[in-house]
Amino acid sequence: MAKKGALIVSYLLQPLVIPTLIILFVATKASFWLKIPAYEFNQVLSAVALTTLVIPMMILMAMRWSKLIPSFQLPEKEDRFLPFVSVSVLYMMATYFFHLKLQASPPLVFLLSIITIALVLLTTVTYFWKISAHMVAMAGFLGVVSAFAFKAPQLQLVNYLIGIVLLNGLVASSRLYLNAHTPHQVIAGFLLGFALNFFPLYYLI
Repeated sequence: MAKKGALIVSYLLQPLVIPTLIILFVATKASFWLKIPAYEFNQVLSAVALTTLVIPMMILMAMRWSKLIPSFQLPEKEDRFLPFVSVSVLYMMATYFFHLKLQASPPLVFLLSIITIALVLLTTVTYFWKISAHMVAMAGFLGVVSAFAFKAPQLQLVNYLIGIVLLNGLVASSRLYLNAHTPHQVIAGFLLGFALNFFPLYYLI
């Protein structure tokens, strides 16, 4: 039962879901900064979900169907490199699309850029050493929430901050319970994701 719960957490809070959650959080709690007109909110969020979640998931499903990857859990370091490279390219294309084609607001492009940079660095590290992609994503989410909590206290994000900290702990525990990563790999993923999202955003807000 515990293993089933850990698998459910890993699938529900898998890395590809997090960019959409980050944009949703910032758009609803810090709309003054993101500068997306209310009438464009649904279209922008749908475009983010399509380019950072739906299309990458379809690519991964095609890889699984064609047996380019053994499973969606990608247990070995070698299994992760091709999917990570593919998703990194898709994220770079998505950021380019939002910046030059959609003329999206600079803060939105900035968020997508730091998410993409985190993914590219994750992919680079993965070539040499397996670290937790789940924790890179979740800690990145925590970094975004933390930056706004510190720089914009009027938003009253304490409850959100506590919630995302608990979610980070839940995901980390799940990955360790499933023996998907060692504690060092989880910590490394956390530090990479948090640093790359918190510090640039903290100085830009």
